[in-house]
This record gives sequence, C-alpha cells and structure tokens, in this order.
Amino acid sequence: MGSVKKGIHLSFAGAGFLGVYQIGVARYLQENSVVIDKVGGCSSGSLVSCMLLDQYPAQQMRVKFGEISTLARKSKLGAFSPQFNVENFLKRYLLPALSDHVLERVNNRLYISLTKFNRRNVVVSQFNTKSDLIDALACSCFIPAYSGYSIPKFNGTRYLDGGITNNLPKISEETIFVSSFSGRGKHISPQDVKILKYPSFNLGGENVSLSPENIKRLMHAGFITTDSMYDQYEHQGYKDAAHFFTSR
Repeated sequence: MGSVKKGIHLSFAGAGFLGVYQIGVARYLQENSVVIDKVGGCSSGSLVSCMLLDQYPAQQMRVKFGEISTLARKSKLGAFSPQFNVENFLKRYLLPALSDHVLERVNNRLYISLTKFNRRNVVVSQFNTKSDLIDALACSCFIPAYSGYSIPKFNGTRYLDGGITNNLPKISEETIFVSSFSGRGKHISPQDVKILKYPSFNLGGENVSLSPENIKRLMHAGFITTDSMYDQYEHQGYKDAAHFFTSR
C-alpha cells in the first residue's frame, strides 16, 4: 500500500481587498489538488482560509469578493468607510455560501487570529455553529472606527482585527506563510526588486517592505478601483504560488 500524502500547513495574512491575491493562491492549490491539513488566517486571509477548507471554488471566491468590492466603491473611503459594516456583509454574502459540511471541515483545521481589548492575541479553531464561525471571521476583520461602530462578538466576547497582534498565525514549524505584501519571512508573496534597499515595518508580526510597489498595495488594500486590477492581483497570487510549489 502507498503511503498517505501529508497535508500542508498554510497561513494567510490579512490584506483587506488584496485578499484577492490570496484567492489566486487558493486557485492554484485547488487546480493542482494540493493536499491541505490546516490553515491559519487573519482578517481577509481568514475568509480565504475558511472558504478554501470548505472546498469553495476559488473562481466563486473571486465573484464574492468582487460583489463586496463593488459595494465598497460607492464610498470614497472604500472598505474603511464607517458605513461598510463587515459583520453585515459577511452574513449577507458569505454565510449563504458555506456548505452544510463546513463545521466538520474547519473545526480544528481553521485557525483564526483575533485581538482582545488588552492587545492579547487569541487564535480560535473550534466553532459550534455556522453563526459562531461567521462571528469569529467578523471579529478577525474588524478594524476599530473603520469597519462599523458595533464591535462584533465571538462566544460573548468582543474582539478586534487579528492583524493588530498576529497577522500571520503560525500553526507549526512547517507553516507556509502567504501574504499580499512583499517582505521578509514569507514563502508566497510578491517579489519586489531590490527589496532590501527599502525600510520595512512590523504589521502584527509580519514584515512589510516600504517598497514603492507595496505602498501602492497598501492603498489598494482598502480600495481597488477596477475589475481589471482585481484580476491582476488574483493572477499574481496564482503565479507566485506556482513558482513556490514548482521550485520546492
């Protein structure tokens, strides 16, 4: 008998609407039948992680993100508009898309990064209902004063965006880190030219370069103006994932 192939561990960083880059990574994983064991995620990265484990087609993820992006464009502040309520959008667009088997697929396999009010990081991986799961995802995506005024709760406790304290949750020493931003210490991310010549900053434990390309990406994380730009980022994620996995 042949040996069972061991699944990989992944971690998707928060990136606002640049989560579409990670959808490109998800599309590569699905098209190439990469075996996945566990996935960590923060903010938009937790949404991609959840849908990936629930076996939701990456092309449909792109459609969902596109629908939300279209609504965000109606405000000059995009996703950072106070009227852009993350919890409501997740319940409207994501909850109906989750399969009847989502809990058995994500429990103890999906690790969502959250931030308590005392700035302590919490990583949760157990969800009793679909609503519990959506609550955890909403908490992980909640940026104070930008994602609405009502702070979401998970299991009765209010949490903030996980990226404040841990933007790339580590599952094991073999964790493959995926980010929409270039920087050190990541396995799948954009590879900017001469990245070491630029300063960098720490975003919840993630190193983010201040390269000119990354400055543009940081702006696009809150507001992507066109569908063609969305497609470019999705294609880049696919391309970077292909480079990583074919060169291992």
